[in-house]
Amino acid sequence: MAESDQRIPVLFVDDEPAFLEGVRRSLRSLRADWDVSFLGSAQEALQALERFPVALVVSDWSMQGIDGLTFCRMIRDTEMSSDLSRYVIVLTGRQGTEDAVRALEEGADDYLTKPFDPRELVARIKVGLRLLALQRSLRETNRKLSEQASTDPLTGAFNRRLGMELLAGETERVRRDQQDLSVILADLDRFKAINDTHGHGGGDAALCSVVRQLKACSRRYDSIVRWGGDELMVICPHTGAEQSLVVAGRLREAIAAAPVVVEGAPAFTITCSMGVTTVPKGCRASIVAIVANADRALYRVKERGRNGVQHEPTTNESQPLDDAPTRR
Repeated sequence: MAESDQRIPVLFVDDEPAFLEGVRRSLRSLRADWDVSFLGSAQEALQALERFPVALVVSDWSMQGIDGLTFCRMIRDTEMSSDLSRYVIVLTGRQGTEDAVRALEEGADDYLTKPFDPRELVARIKVGLRLLALQRSLRETNRKLSEQASTDPLTGAFNRRLGMELLAGETERVRRDQQDLSVILADLDRFKAINDTHGHGGGDAALCSVVRQLKACSRRYDSIVRWGGDELMVICPHTGAEQSLVVAGRLREAIAAAPVVVEGAPAFTITCSMGVTTVPKGCRASIVAIVANADRALYRVKERGRNGVQHEPTTNESQPLDDAPTRR
């Protein structure tokens, strides 16, 4: 179920069971059809909130243990450090303006004094739910926009722009945290012939098939990038030279074994050539030099007949390519 389709839970928090029962009856009579929970303490409510990224809370001010305002502060502290949305209504018998101001300053979104008309409480809850739904919708829109800005629309792999950012972060970790990094550059063999034989739809299907295999067979902390055209990159943190060759070999075999399916046409198989470079911990080579080494290794595979893996180490003395070779 998409997040936008989920009902926003409403939590009533009060240490007086009689009050909670009265609210329950009022909601039933007013036909307030929400996902409602009735909780007897702030501590119990905090535990319940761990299950919900979005929630509306109606809390009494005066409670034993954690009072309503302390509860508000705890909610806001948690909200600031994570991707959570809460709307908090504080209920109290205090009538003064200063009390209302204090509650709002402590993190409440709304404030209602007792005794109150249940219809007013329901109306205020509806306002809060509308605001939470709008906030959730905006967050989902921003997530989709961010995904579109960082993802190749054809294959679903990360695009080159994000790939450069990921490489920058990983090379910094190589220097700062003394961790090895390996980069695999994969190129579809005879991609022009694939397009000529199977059409551009076949070429697109081949690229998507390769990305699916890379995602399925790589590790959860590896990153798959469409580097350009029919070139794909796998960024492998915490990976030394020997392990990188094992990873690349496994990926190459998976790609060769997976049939490419094009609607209305016979399936076909493809192969990939892979150039691998390893950046040893502490190395200060540039991103351009690192990619150039993977490119050199890839070119050597093409020279040997394609469908293989070659490793080229990266050192502090590694230099960029002066002119990238053609290796279709």
